[in-house]
Amino acid sequence: MITFKKLSVRITLVISFFALLVAGVGSAVSYTDTLRQERNKAYARIMELAKTVEKSAQIAAYLDNQEIADDVIGGLMNNEVVAGVLLKSQSGWHSTNDHKPLNDALGEAPLALDLDSPFSPGEKVGVLQIFPKHDIIERNAKLIARNQALLLSSYTLIVALIIMLAIQQIFVRTIKTVASTLNRIDPSGTKRLHCPLSHRKDEIGHLIADINFLLDISHFRIHSERELREQLEKLEQRFRLLFENASVGICVLNEHGDVILHNPVCREVLRLDAAPEGPARVEQFFKDARQINRIVFDTLTAGELTNGEFELATTDDLDGPRWAQCLFSKARVSETSEFEGSAFVQMIVIDITERKIEELQTRFKAERDPLTKLFNRNGLETRLNLMRDLALQEACGFAIFLMDLDNFKPINDNYGHEAGDTVLIAVAERLLACFRANDILVRLGGDEFLAALICKPAINQADLSRIAQKTIRLLLQDIPLNQGRNANIGVSIGICASGPEHAHLSIAQLIDHADKAMYQVKLAGKNDFCISVPSPMRRDQLTS
Repeated sequence: MITFKKLSVRITLVISFFALLVAGVGSAVSYTDTLRQERNKAYARIMELAKTVEKSAQIAAYLDNQEIADDVIGGLMNNEVVAGVLLKSQSGWHSTNDHKPLNDALGEAPLALDLDSPFSPGEKVGVLQIFPKHDIIERNAKLIARNQALLLSSYTLIVALIIMLAIQQIFVRTIKTVASTLNRIDPSGTKRLHCPLSHRKDEIGHLIADINFLLDISHFRIHSERELREQLEKLEQRFRLLFENASVGICVLNEHGDVILHNPVCREVLRLDAAPEGPARVEQFFKDARQINRIVFDTLTAGELTNGEFELATTDDLDGPRWAQCLFSKARVSETSEFEGSAFVQMIVIDITERKIEELQTRFKAERDPLTKLFNRNGLETRLNLMRDLALQEACGFAIFLMDLDNFKPINDNYGHEAGDTVLIAVAERLLACFRANDILVRLGGDEFLAALICKPAINQADLSRIAQKTIRLLLQDIPLNQGRNANIGVSIGICASGPEHAHLSIAQLIDHADKAMYQVKLAGKNDFCISVPSPMRRDQLTS
């Protein structure tokens, strides 16, 4: 049974309604406009026909010559849309297709062509009147207009049908599958929605990714709450033993955030001994003091458990960054305690500096080229997209430099790979001197490098040229090798300069433009640069 609550039915009805509306209105407009145009074309063709015999008609009118007039009239009467012809001179002489004056029986007013003297331009000697067959012209015009309207209606309906089928196939069916699968997923489990390959990069793919992200958060929160609840129960049962001999830091905070009780591990992790004299406020041991104060306040007021990783404050310039995993929970003392009725926050502190440093080092190794310490290909498109999105948000220019070293292969062949590595390291150092700290520098592999930068307030080819010239100048300088030898290389640079008007182009397309520009440099003799500015978005792309 068809129900109007279904999304597929409503989409079909809406598209069908507007398709019929567009087809009807478009056909009516097309029919009227085509009919008018075809009429005008027919009359224009008759006047063009009259122009072809204008010279002969001028002579016949000037001389009142019947023989020439008959030739003119006979030629015009050979056209199927001409009903009659009347040639008149200023003297009163006239000639028609049947040698008799034409009367009004031929219908509407004729098409008239004034005839000037063949010897004195501007001196009128007569007029050539042509009586069209309006019924034939009207019939032909209506036939063409009707066919044009039918073709437009058919095209509109076919496009609407294709759109409905595409929406059903691409959108509605996928949404039904996602909804059906989601109903069977347990948030506490590990099963997630599968994203079809064809929707990985569109809105449906983003929706599925967001749903899976929410499921991950729910899964994480459920398991975190279970783990925290279990930890809390154990802490309550063995608090004294854990507090005195725990391998993690434990401290108690009052409602002002003062550390009123702590164990040795907590004193070591937070470095309480280095705190100034007086009550030790917990926020002074963390880099983000405001965040810690808010957590302590929320824990006291709402009684919620909060678990997270926080960066600790450094105590001197030689002290490197440190991190701790902290668990905040609200604690109420027993009735027999001297602090009866007071609210406290219990904080568990674990030093995770080593693990955090290992994570940062692992991420650095994954994202950086081990030789040059520049970014590698991993996550290149993501970084470029983020920079390009920032440039579009600020309506700034965005440029990609694609650089390929010239004469690098002979260095590897003649001096060995160790010399090649020395050259690559020197190239990376010189590229860092050419670009800003917030620009992206990537070693794509081998002797190929990429740089990306934001141009404020817009693309300035002169600035890009200066950067490219500086890069070429620095890389042309000798690179010292071992045993007193020097390496001489060059660089071919292809630059793609884009702005907000190029938002329709992907990162891959921009890189392709830069690659083609670099290829032009290679063909022209190397050691130079070429700036490519893609074509801006067309008007039909802006409105589609």
